[in-house]
Amino acid sequence: MARLGISPPPAFLQSPGVSTVPFEAWIRMFDNYVLALADKMGDKRNSALLIHTVGAEAQRIFHTLPEIGVSDEDALKTFFCAKTERCRGVEQVSPESPTSW
Repeated sequence: MARLGISPPPAFLQSPGVSTVPFEAWIRMFDNYVLALADKMGDKRNSALLIHTVGAEAQRIFHTLPEIGVSDEDALKTFFCAKTERCRGVEQVSPESPTSW
């Protein structure tokens, strides 16, 4: 979907394995893409665009997640950030090393 010449971000996780981009970085690219569309989207449309652009494997994973009453974006963040342990808000407490988080 290239609207006004604006291409969506590359898929986050197109096939099984590890993404080359941390989810937090990818979601920032997605949010910027939605902003660049300059279109007022409702939550449902924004969610559909998110699921469409996230990639086939990430979509497969998304559809296996239990519904827990959070936004689709938050559900993906919870899953992928917990998996990689690369989320905003994670802080190192001395003297622990990042590998012990």
